[in-house]
Amino acid sequence: MPQMLSKNTNSKSKNFFHQLPLLMFHPTQFFQSIERDANANRAVKLSFLALFFVSIVVVGFAFMIQKGLDSFSKNLPSTGEPFSFFWVAVTGQALMFFILIMSILFIPLTHFFVKKFGGKQPWQETVKATFYPLTGWFIFQNIPIVSIFAGFWAIYAMYRGFRVLQRMPQNQVILFFVVSSIVEAVILAIIGAVLYGIIVLLTAI
Repeated sequence: MPQMLSKNTNSKSKNFFHQLPLLMFHPTQFFQSIERDANANRAVKLSFLALFFVSIVVVGFAFMIQKGLDSFSKNLPSTGEPFSFFWVAVTGQALMFFILIMSILFIPLTHFFVKKFGGKQPWQETVKATFYPLTGWFIFQNIPIVSIFAGFWAIYAMYRGFRVLQRMPQNQVILFFVVSSIVEAVILAIIGAVLYGIIVLLTAI
């Protein structure tokens, strides 16, 4: 029995990775192919794994560059506080993890708006429509120029995902994106302001 479960899990993983080009270039067909897949957790896990491995590569690369710059700058006269590629990379990837965590926490709110704007399927379909496109964006978000196109692609892929998986009309999907984005941006701004206030208070003590 455990061997059968292991083979089943491996085959599903292989099938998904075979479908990655389909997600990238034909998102409508991709979402049609996973309509019957009830395992929404796989989409979240894939986003986390993609971001985790990309973060290791980016932070490790930045660390090596920083070490090289530090060794080179030892022979130069000091010009003040040196620029740190390493901490910029760490901060950037921490921000990506924050976006991922907030996307997970926002799923109930996102699904609430999905239902308000004509969504007909359960919350699992909202998860799949959200996190499969995020996976692609996380993979390419550190590449200059490409990250911009990846962001637009993720929005388009989400649009196709909600159209297919939630059976939402075109105009309703657009309204859903606008309204939910504004509400979630306001919530994030409030959370950011509160966290900033806490940090200011703690540093002032």
